[in-house]
Amino acid sequence: WNWRVMLAFGAVPAVLQLVGFGMLPPSPTWLVHQGRIDEAEAVLRRIRGHDNVPNENTADDENTKKDSGNNTNDGEMDKGDYVDMEQSNKDENTATPTTPATTTITNPLRRRLQERQRFHHEDASHDEVAQELQEIQQEAQVAKAGQHVSLWHLWLNNVPVRRAMLLGCSLWAVSQLAGINTIMYYGASIVRKTGLEGSKSMDIWITVPLNTMQLIGICICYAIIDKKGRRFTLLTSMGLVELGLLLIGYGFAVESPMTTLFAMCLYLLAFGVGLSTMPYTMNSEIYPSKYRALCVSQ
Repeated sequence: WNWRVMLAFGAVPAVLQLVGFGMLPPSPTWLVHQGRIDEAEAVLRRIRGHDNVPNENTADDENTKKDSGNNTNDGEMDKGDYVDMEQSNKDENTATPTTPATTTITNPLRRRLQERQRFHHEDASHDEVAQELQEIQQEAQVAKAGQHVSLWHLWLNNVPVRRAMLLGCSLWAVSQLAGINTIMYYGASIVRKTGLEGSKSMDIWITVPLNTMQLIGICICYAIIDKKGRRFTLLTSMGLVELGLLLIGYGFAVESPMTTLFAMCLYLLAFGVGLSTMPYTMNSEIYPSKYRALCVSQ
């Protein structure tokens, strides 16, 4: 039952992930592509924590309270207000292009109109969700422009896209040809062949530090990828992966299990830093928005 229990534990994260998927809202980008703009905005406000939408009526109510507190005649304009309005109208009528009117508006109704106009301007510039939704709509329009283009046409006629596709495919090829599957699945057997002795349960314990090192490498990648950049992270990862493979060969040559185990840990740590994540990240960034979906899907 030992191996059955071990494999059964692998189903636990999958079940938790399946339950979590059921709680996920629809993708705002997908909703925009389907023309369901209101639903996309509602989802964005939910996941961004901006459930309360700024309301013009709220601003008007606040302005009305201020005006009612300032006026002593329960909302009625006094004689001075009429004088100010009349004087303002005269100044606007007599103002020339070179001499603008410079009267001070004290009328509550005019002040309320100005504050309403300012509210609309500030609401459009400070609502992060509205700005993000607008960017998604713009990207959706750009993506629709490239829907009817074939991949073969891009490869023959669009040199920048062809270079990006070569880079993206090369990243995937290098990540697989570096031997990650061999090290991950046959790590215990590799160490055993260098002369390590022990019980069969030792094979399971050998894989624990190996898998842990790759997880640590992925965490390091998340910490440095935006600070150091994609190129530095990827080249560093590839260099350390090559060093790890050389040390693995050296461990076989001298029949040193500890050297081989250390080299495999170094290899998996380096692989997690760059080659494990960079193909996903860079393939989503190197293509133009118009052709991104087509290029990534192929």
